[in-house]
Amino acid sequence: MAARALWKAVVRVGSASVGVRLYSAVHDRTARFHLLHAKDRVQVHERFRRVDDGSLVEPAEAFSGYVLEDGGVVLLDKKEKSALAPKPSRDIDVIHSVGLSELPLSSFNRPYWLGPDGDNDAYFALAAALEQAERMVIVEWVMRNKHHYGALCARDGRLMLVELRSADQWLDVKGLPAPSAATNSREVALAEQLITALDGEFDHAAFHDSYREGVQKLIETKARGGRVAKAKPERKRPAPSSLSAALSASLRTMNKHSAKEKKSA
Repeated sequence: MAARALWKAVVRVGSASVGVRLYSAVHDRTARFHLLHAKDRVQVHERFRRVDDGSLVEPAEAFSGYVLEDGGVVLLDKKEKSALAPKPSRDIDVIHSVGLSELPLSSFNRPYWLGPDGDNDAYFALAAALEQAERMVIVEWVMRNKHHYGALCARDGRLMLVELRSADQWLDVKGLPAPSAATNSREVALAEQLITALDGEFDHAAFHDSYREGVQKLIETKARGGRVAKAKPERKRPAPSSLSAALSASLRTMNKHSAKEKKSA
């Protein structure tokens, strides 16, 4: 793998161990902008300022603080926070195994690839075992002074580690309206027809960040000294009189497209 490993660890399954290297599985492609002085385009830096009088504060004089509900403040220094950090370790400990469909999508956070580190045979044997069993294992590890939980699974013959969100990060659905017993049966039937008509295979490559691509294209155009065409205003779609009307219109449009594709074929 050409990418640089972020971390080295050992996956421990009972008395067995597999050396691995951790790589990021996602790439942040967001265009990064800098603050520039409008007059001469020299980069400027943000500074700490007091909120009461706007005076500058040196970074060494700033402390982390937690504001209480009564307005009081609790200050924490670096030594106090570091004392709470978990003990450093290179172990990824397996807790138990679960089925591939047992974890809710809401628990997934950030994916990583795990590559072999030393014993390739043990690495690919573990990946093959997980893939053939169609299971994943729940693991825990400490990285960068933080305790993590994750799901270790196999994909394309290699190991993938997905960091899991903790349960207290998940917001439940209690604040949303409850399902109504008097659901419109016609709207449900139309929605089912529309969903069935939209059936297809998932193609990940078809989904992309059009805004980021537009920003990048704009930067490249202006860097070449080119002119940027003004964007045409989007036409506002008329609001449908009801959900049934909107679903019926969508089905008619899809049927027209299907008929045209059959004729052209």
